[in-house]
Formats: sequence, structure tokens, C-alpha cells
Amino acid sequence: MKAHLLFPDRDLDLTAALPPQSAALINDLRLNVVFEAMARGDAVIAKIVPHVLLAGTDDVAVILYRQSVMRELMEKEDFCRNLYAFLKETLSAEHKSYLHMRNRSVSGVIFDAVLSLEVLSGPLQKLKVIANKQKTLATSTAVRRLFEILDEELDDSLFADLLEYSRVFRVPEMLLSARLGDGNKGVDYRLRGFPGARFRWLKKLIGQWLPPNSYRLDPRDDNGARALNDLRERALGGAASSMQQGKDHVLSFLTNLRDELAFYVGALNVRRRLCARQLPLCFPDIEASGCRSFDAQDLYDIALALASDQPVTGNNVPMTGSRKGTIITGANQGGKSTCLRSIGLSLLMARCGLFVGAGHLTTAMVGGVFTHFKREEDRTLQSGKFDEELRRLDDLLTYVRDDSVVLFNESFSSTNEMEGSAISFDVMDALMASGVRVFFVTHQYTFAHRGFLLRRDQILFLRAPGRKGADRDFRLEPGEPSATREAADLYQRVFGVALSPSIKTTPSGL
Repeated sequence: MKAHLLFPDRDLDLTAALPPQSAALINDLRLNVVFEAMARGDAVIAKIVPHVLLAGTDDVAVILYRQSVMRELMEKEDFCRNLYAFLKETLSAEHKSYLHMRNRSVSGVIFDAVLSLEVLSGPLQKLKVIANKQKTLATSTAVRRLFEILDEELDDSLFADLLEYSRVFRVPEMLLSARLGDGNKGVDYRLRGFPGARFRWLKKLIGQWLPPNSYRLDPRDDNGARALNDLRERALGGAASSMQQGKDHVLSFLTNLRDELAFYVGALNVRRRLCARQLPLCFPDIEASGCRSFDAQDLYDIALALASDQPVTGNNVPMTGSRKGTIITGANQGGKSTCLRSIGLSLLMARCGLFVGAGHLTTAMVGGVFTHFKREEDRTLQSGKFDEELRRLDDLLTYVRDDSVVLFNESFSSTNEMEGSAISFDVMDALMASGVRVFFVTHQYTFAHRGFLLRRDQILFLRAPGRKGADRDFRLEPGEPSATREAADLYQRVFGVALSPSIKTTPSGL
């Protein structure tokens, strides 16, 4: 049995390593805020979510497969949560039932397996009832197939076998066979059955009668007892292996179903919080391969919305047509980095088959999301800040494919305007020429203006508006990059008065 709630043809693999650059993504996009909101203190969800969210998939069929599951579970939220809680409780009870009794001998393996299957028998019967009811109500292919398989596999013969195993393996008498091998050593030990299992009542009536050709071991014969136990262990080897495999199969399925369901429960946790704030959510439309568009309406940063109760501003990002990149400029604290994070987080969630924080989003398929954000100074003094930026870029480019997305946030600002602008333009131009989509937040007017003059047909230009009194409008607007008055803004913020009109700030390098 397989759960197949995340993939149509395989299970979730938690042993796989996280994708490269995952640490940078978590830090730059503030993914820990999202992870915590999804988990809500649940250790299972906290373990599952990073693996699924960071790995994602570039298979459109898998994304649509998960979207259909998510849509159904959103409509049946209470059922989803109750089923997840039921699976957690079942697995916890099974684990506790023999936690202190584990014995690696053959008899111990059988005892553990029998006890485990006894504990699981009741929950499996309940799961059978659930599956029988839900298979006709399911709307998604994945959920309907899951319950159909459960209803088929959890039949009466399975529970009859579980009851029989529980009964016969507790009977002390068993029929073994062996033959003599080289040197008259016993070989080919086999368990033939439990002749006393069905007639224990008869034994009580006739007492301790022994059949012919039988031998009773003396209670004080320790060596004989060890030899007899060795015979028993050899004969039970095959049965122990089969029982262990049966138990592992059932536990593996229940654990996998719980883990895959945990991801959707985490998504429901986030959805509940965002809906409580009446923030828009939508499932993205995925365009065919070869496209490089990103068209978003009212796109907002989910991490910011989860971390703060303040109003959240959405932005329109119409990077369509022949455009392969976006350059965002404007005043400090105008929402540029927040918009960049919203783009990155929406792409990560889209790759997982989840909803995104937007009124509408149409995007081409994404092979991977990468970030190159400015960092603090290297406190070990092993290299300069500019060297550190170049080394990170070199490492990042090792993993970028032609269908990837790279987010730059004030990169190469640690050197002078002219040099930084030249590097920024060349890097962005080369990536776009390779088919990579690029989103670049920058204060380098020379870079942005050059891009506007030479690549305006390939790049969308957005600007953060200037200060309006004591407040700032955080909605970005399309438009030609303009020289900003960051020095004047800083002077006014620190000293409380406007900079003298006779002192003008001009973009360096012009």
C-alpha cells in the first residue's frame, strides 16, 4: 500500500538531502517564519515541511496533482485534521506498546511483531470504515485512489490473519522439522505448524499426557534447554522474517500517510491565519515549458503577513511577453525587498503545488529558486565584502539552470557605483540570455538606467515611491528608474529637517 498524496508514483523520501543553497533561501526569504506557522508546535509537520517546500518539483503534472489534493482537503479541513490526529495517535500507541520490550532474538522479533499488529488491528479496522465511506466522496484522483486501495487491501481476510497470528504464536507447542546434513549436523530447520493451537481445551481435559516417541526435558537441564531453544530459534527464523516484514509494511504505510498528510495540514494552518486577515490566496496557473513570464496581481509576502499584524501591501508584477527580468529601484524602506521576498516565496509555494499569497499568479515552470542578498561584513576578516559577494555568486551559478529564477537584493553594492553597476548589468544580461529569470533590487542608478536604455523590451522596471509626509506608500509602480535622494531622506530622518534646496544629490557616474 502506498499513500501517494504528494507524488502519483512514489512516496516522500525524507532521507534525501536538501537542495543546494537551501540555507540561503531560508535566511533570505525568512522561511523559518513560514515553517513555524505551518507546524504550530507539531514536531512531525516541522520535520516534513522544509523537505517538501525547499525541494519542490519542476514537473507540472505533479504540481497539478497536488493542487487537486489541496483543493479537496481545503473543502474537508476538519476531516483532514481528524485523520491526521488519528494517524498520529495510532502510531504513538504502537510505539509505546513495545518500546521497552524489544528483543533481537527470533522469538523476540515475533513477539514484537504480533504485539504491534494487535495494537494496529483496531485502528486498521477504523481506517477500513473511513475508506469505504470516503472513496465515493473523494474529488481528487489521489485521495480517491488512496481510499480505494485501503478499502481493497484492508479486507476481512487480513484481519482474520492478524487474529490467527496473535493466537497461534502465543502457543508454546509447535511442530518443527529438520534433516541431517554434513557431519550429521541439523540443517533445513522449518516451522510446520502449531498442532496444539486449536485443541488447547482438549489438553486441559486429558492433562499432561505425552504422545509416543516423545521426550520431556528435565526442568534442571540447562544445557538441554539452551539446545532446545536454539532449535526453536532456527525453525522460527522464516516466520520471524515474514512477521517483521508484515509489521514493517503496515507501519511504513501509516507513517508515510501521516507524513504526507502533515504537509497539507501545515498548509491548512497557514491558510487559516491568512484567511482570518482576509488576505487573498490563489492557486497559480503554470504555463508550458519555454515561457519565462511571471504575472502577479496583489502579490504579498506571506512571511511578513505571518510575522506582523500590520497591514500588508500587495504589488502587481506584470513580467510578461519577451521580458525575462525585473529591476526594482526606489527609496529606502519603500517595499522593494518585501516585494522581492514575495516573488521568491510565491515561486517556492507554486513549485510545491500550494496556493500563493496573491490575487492571481501566472508563472512559467521553475527549475529552482536562488537568492543573492547582501550580507553583513565578514567578521573573521578573511576577505572583503565584495570578494564574499563574488564567491557566493560563483557558488550559486554552479546550480542555476536555464529555467531557474535568481533573486538579487542590492548585490555588488559593496564596491563603487561604476564598478558595481557594470558587474550587475553583465551578470543580469548573461543570465537572461541563458533563459534564467532575474529579479534585481538595486540602488545603482547607473545599472538600472543602462538596463532601461538597452534592454527595456526584456526587463520590467518597478519603482518604490518616495516618502509622502511621515508615511510611505509601499505599492511599487512601473516606470523608468530615477535618481533617488537617499542622502536627503537620511538627513531628514536623522535631523528632522529637510536638506537645504541649494544642496543637490546627483547619481554618481553620470
